[in-house]
Amino acid sequence: MMTWSDLYIVMQDKMMANKNFMDEGVVVYNADSGEFDQADVLDFCESDGIIDKGKTVISINAEEYHE
Repeated sequence: MMTWSDLYIVMQDKMMANKNFMDEGVVVYNADSGEFDQADVLDFCESDGIIDKGKTVISINAEEYHE
């Protein structure tokens, strides 16, 4: 499992090595299907019974759920 801190460290390393890194799109790799998807950020404004209110997740294919 990757924590937000782990992700932050990876991003810092990438930013230091490539000044344009922060302008690149975020891609998620699905190892089960071998597919690559563009990622987005999804903030839960209320609990859905599984995810707590205020939780931020990296999502794929969730554009229809954005308000």
